[in-house]
Order: sequence, then structure tokens, then C-alpha cells
Amino acid sequence: MRSIKLTTVTLLALIFLLPISFYISGSAGFNLAGVEKKTSNVQFTFKNLYTQKFQDFFEPNFQRNFGVLNYLIRTDNQLDYFAFKTASSNPKSSVILGRNYN
Repeated sequence: MRSIKLTTVTLLALIFLLPISFYISGSAGFNLAGVEKKTSNVQFTFKNLYTQKFQDFFEPNFQRNFGVLNYLIRTDNQLDYFAFKTASSNPKSSVILGRNYN
């Protein structure tokens, strides 16, 4: 049973990390013949990571191209509500649940 769980977790991690690895390595560059706009490419280096140039470049592109992100956010919010009776994962959030939240 333990090996099945380990295999499942490993496969899920690979599924989520595979698109990111293709994006970082640049091997997922398909020519769409004018469909997408050319953007400046920021290399993944320690200097760019430390100065946050890479994060500022990577985050908007990842959010635009990763189609499952909205579903992951909704799932996280739903789990927070059912399991912890909170409206947000952020403890500093100003979202307030009503008095009868059951």
C-alpha cells in the first residue's frame, strides 16, 4: 500500500513539474505563426533570480499559459471552507464568513 501511495505522489509531482521544466529549458517553443507575440526572454540565472527579474517574467507567462490554475485556486478555496471554515488561506484577509456558515 505504501508503494502505491509513493508511486501516485511521484507521478503527480512529475505531471505538475513537467510543463515547468519544458518552459525553463526552452524546449517547448512551438512556432504558432503570428498567433503569439514575441516577448523578451529572461534567462534562469542566480542573478536574475536574486533580483527578481526571472520571477517578474515567469509569473505572468505561467498564469497565462497554465490552464489549470483557476481550478486549483477554486479547489484550494473549497477545501479551506469545508475543512477549516475559513474563506481564505491568507490569515490577513479581510473576507469574513457569515454567522451561519454551516
